[in-house]
Amino acid sequence: MTSASFAAPEESSPNRSPEGEAPAAGTPGNDASDAGNSGAGTATEDDADGSSEGSASGFDVSVSDDVSFVETPYGLGTERGRWYHATREMLEAYAQEVFAYRSLETLLRRSDQWLDAPRTVALWLLPVLLLTLPPAGAAGATLAAYSAVRLLSPAFPHPAVARGLGWMQKVVLQGGYYVFTLSILAAGDAFVALGIGLAAFVLFRWGAVDAALTPALQPVLRRLYPLPLPDQVLRGMIVRTALQHRLELPHLDEMTRDILDAWGPGSNEDDGPRPGS
Repeated sequence: MTSASFAAPEESSPNRSPEGEAPAAGTPGNDASDAGNSGAGTATEDDADGSSEGSASGFDVSVSDDVSFVETPYGLGTERGRWYHATREMLEAYAQEVFAYRSLETLLRRSDQWLDAPRTVALWLLPVLLLTLPPAGAAGATLAAYSAVRLLSPAFPHPAVARGLGWMQKVVLQGGYYVFTLSILAAGDAFVALGIGLAAFVLFRWGAVDAALTPALQPVLRRLYPLPLPDQVLRGMIVRTALQHRLELPHLDEMTRDILDAWGPGSNEDDGPRPGS
């Protein structure tokens, strides 16, 4: 676990992918701290990863074993390249009680893992389908599953499930799984299926499938969700944690309105800070 700090640039106007990239920095709390504390940097019940803080005259950067996030006045950016328009101050104002049970760092980590669920499901499903279906059918079913998870999963984020997805997203596990299943295909002279499996592994891991399919799904996503996907999932993680611990968050809808007011209603394209904002 390391920490670092960056000097603040005078101006920042980053370009964003559909799920956003952000340059900036924030300081999460320690996941292993006392659960009786409050604020966005307090305790978490399902992680003991910990975090560290670095500060200087510029932005602060906190780096943990699994994720780092950076904070600006415009929002939060994570190590996986996603941009959350909710600021730490906004989250503290509307959902402070939640951070006594799950830290901001953990919530961002779980949100990132949940947002990667379509790719994860597709990667683990494809080898099984290649062993049981014709190659074309397996590829089509995998893309259909990817699209279904991409469209539906933002409505049902769950921290515990996201934690399991985090294990499934480890390169070592995925690589070993593909070596095993592709070896079976090779032994059976199923070279077309073998080629599809190998190509899919590379394309999914590189994010090429995400880049190709997400823009095609964007019109539907805009209709389904009022917030950009990262903010939608983060909000869901907060709500799920509040329900789990019987917490009341009467002002959470105001946070949603604040995000929409600041970044424009009905957009799932995370284009980062708006000029002049």
